[in-house]
This record gives sequence, C-alpha cells and structure tokens, in this order.
Amino acid sequence: MQEDNLPTLRLIAGDLGFVRPYIEVELAGVATVLPADDSATSATYTTVVCPPAESADMAASYPGAAVMAADGVIGTGMTGWPMELASRVWRGTFFHVPGSEVPVAAIHATDLARAVALTLGTPGIYTVTDGCAHTLDSLADALAARLGDKRILTARPALARWLPGAALRRRMAARPVADGAAFAAAYPGFHPTDTTTYLRTHVYDENSL
Repeated sequence: MQEDNLPTLRLIAGDLGFVRPYIEVELAGVATVLPADDSATSATYTTVVCPPAESADMAASYPGAAVMAADGVIGTGMTGWPMELASRVWRGTFFHVPGSEVPVAAIHATDLARAVALTLGTPGIYTVTDGCAHTLDSLADALAARLGDKRILTARPALARWLPGAALRRRMAARPVADGAAFAAAYPGFHPTDTTTYLRTHVYDENSL
C-alpha cells in the first residue's frame, strides 16, 4: 500500500539489490519505493543503482532515470568484490603485500541511500563515493576490525603472485577508480562518512541494517 500524497520510486538495483532496505529507510516519508517485483512503468521516478561500468548502458535503458554509479558499496548483504574481500579476510586468505597497494573507491550503503534521496527525480548519471582515498588493504583492515579483529598476515612481495587472493588484487588494480568529486561539488550537503571509519566505529544493534 502506497502512502497518500507521496511520489513513488521504481528502484532498479540488480546485483546491488541489497541496498533496497537502506533506500527505503532513507526515503521513509519522502517517497514510496515500489516492491521489487513491481514492474509498473507509471512510477513518478526511476533510480538505477549500478557499478560505474554499467552506468551508460543503464541510462540508455532507462531514459529519465537517476543512475547512481557506485563501486565498493559496503553494507549488510553486500555483493561483488567487497563481499569477496570480506570473505577472504574472514577465512584468512587475504594477505598484505608491501608495495602492492591498490587504490579503490568505496561508499557505505547508508550514504548511497542518502545520495539517492538527494537526486530523487533528477535524471542523470551520478558517480558516488565517500570521497576518501582507500586502498584494498586499508579496506581489508577495516573489514577485519568489523569481523572481530581478524588478523591479516603480511607476505613477502616475491610470493605475491602465488598467494590466495592474488587474482582479486590484480583485478582491482586493472579497474578504474570511481571519482565522486563532481557529485560532492554538485551536492555540497552530501557529507558521507569515511567507509573505513564507519566499519571500525559504528555500534551495531538489532536495528542495524
């Protein structure tokens, strides 16, 4: 049941569908997010959440949509390379390798939801990040803290190519790093939290997403 007098939002999230509850919470009282299986085309607004590499295709597929291009989205139920990184940290199959730091972009799902709210009904492609300079290793350290202070071992560079997780490091090194500077300039009220700080300091409870 849609709330009276609220605009509706058709959310297209694909593999980033885990952000839906974050967006529903952020838009409570602002807009009604259609159910995931609702294919209605009469929604007032359409927002697409996708990796940056898919943003142009998504904009072409959904004319008039606000396309949120986000990489390294962190949150409960996360998918893609952040989930792979977290799983490797948990299993002890991610290693620090001196001299092999790889820059990455990140944003917490809570801040991505805030960005969705800011662009509601405003078509365009928006690259969103937390604006911080992360590396794969710094994000791994923050995830380790979140996972109960898991220990990450350091390996000698000479062994790097044979280590478990080496393929993840190579894949990330080959990816462009998303740049959210234009979005931050266009929306000066957007103040995302450093994702690594969030992971280290947020107090989770039964109501946390």
